[in-house]
Amino acid sequence: MGSTPSTAWWAFRSPISPGSRRRPEIRYIGFRHEASAGNAAAAAGFLTRWPGVCLTVSAPGFLNGLVALANATTNCFPMIQISGSSERPIVDLQRGDYEELDQLSAARPFAKAAYRIDRVEDIGRGVARAVRTAISGRPGGVYLDIPGAVLAEAMNAEAAARTLWQVVDPAPRHRLDCGTWGVMGIGQGYAIAAAVETGQPVIAVEGDSAFGFSGMEIETICRYRLPITVVILNNGGVYRGDEKDATGSDPAPTTLDSHAHHELIAKAFGGAGYHVTTPAELEAALTEAVAAGGPAVIDCVLDPAAGAESGHLTNLNPKSAATA
Repeated sequence: MGSTPSTAWWAFRSPISPGSRRRPEIRYIGFRHEASAGNAAAAAGFLTRWPGVCLTVSAPGFLNGLVALANATTNCFPMIQISGSSERPIVDLQRGDYEELDQLSAARPFAKAAYRIDRVEDIGRGVARAVRTAISGRPGGVYLDIPGAVLAEAMNAEAAARTLWQVVDPAPRHRLDCGTWGVMGIGQGYAIAAAVETGQPVIAVEGDSAFGFSGMEIETICRYRLPITVVILNNGGVYRGDEKDATGSDPAPTTLDSHAHHELIAKAFGGAGYHVTTPAELEAALTEAVAAGGPAVIDCVLDPAAGAESGHLTNLNPKSAATA
């Protein structure tokens, strides 16, 4: 819904049983973009085996989060995306409601399951069903649709407490990578989830290209003063830097600025920044950053010609049958 905070994720860490007066331990983290919020929710699910939850607005916000939900499902990460949606009678007749989109149908091909809550008294049951589906069998992403009319409803607190359901809490993990899809830019959301879920220092190692997809989440890391050190392997390119396009006048589409100082982004938001060019400088900066326990970015300059990516995935690219 338009008035809902744009993006967030949190984890159901300690579910409460019906009738319990104990408050659930839920922490809300506001992100700059729904995709990063969704990636964080997915990483939280992987680390804890309990679904992280991404909250988005309707239509465009829902679609931004859906990318992360699909990726979580492919990688068997338990995750839940909850989105507000337009009024059903208007959407179903395509009468042109604000941000009109059949989100439930759109989510189904990309999630393990998709559900809609049509009554306020079913919110507890719907959330429990989403949690159980996300973590049971082959874990995956679950979409939960809540129309605006339901969001506007209210219940007596005592009656609402009786609608809650208890689900068993699973245990935490320690390492994440880009997963089956090799998604670019997934590291910031994953790192934020790891820091919040574990409370421990987190090191995110990313290429300069991948960092560019979600680099503004450094502001999120700094805003919450999370103990995350982002190490950027800066070789000035997607595969390697210092290449020209076919005309020889412009940089190749895969070339980036090898002289960039990514560490200045962290400094702009109050984090620590380091620019290193040798292994000794990297070791010293990393040791200092982790010990400080706050947000930090280490821009690690590499030789632009040393750009064979992990796994040499370029061999999977199609080979042209055309000859020069």
